[in-house]
Amino acid sequence: MSPAPPSAAGSCRRSSVNLVVLSRLWERSAFARLIELYEENYRLCVEILGVDDQDANDWYLIADPKLPTLAVTFLNQAPYTRTLEMQFVRGGPELVVSCRLYMDLKVCDALFFMDRKQGGGIPEEKVRGLQGQWAHSLRFQKWLYYLKDQGYARKLP
Repeated sequence: MSPAPPSAAGSCRRSSVNLVVLSRLWERSAFARLIELYEENYRLCVEILGVDDQDANDWYLIADPKLPTLAVTFLNQAPYTRTLEMQFVRGGPELVVSCRLYMDLKVCDALFFMDRKQGGGIPEEKVRGLQGQWAHSLRFQKWLYYLKDQGYARKLP
């Protein structure tokens, strides 16, 4: 077999370089869209959960009396971050959700979803890469929209 002509080898190399460049551009674009998703989740948390209150401890979200009450608990509160855990008190889905809000950046990252009936969760450490972060954040956003659509609102204890 004879080696490929120089022009074909050069063309192949240029094609590989173009693929690498396009891949990196896609990653940057995907990362920018992920940050937009984090910003939207933060906005929903402030609107629904009322997490912008500096002196808040734990509180409840209530909706229609037929729907279960959602308990919101601070797991950690630092000057620029807040970590929250949310779970239905009784009669709702056996779901525990936690998130971290970055108050200075105005973004929210979903950390953990756990279905208590199944006994397992998806901790942040096990979800890697942009694909995993997208999946977590989209699931969290759908859950926040569910709360909003059901009319959940903050009620102090």
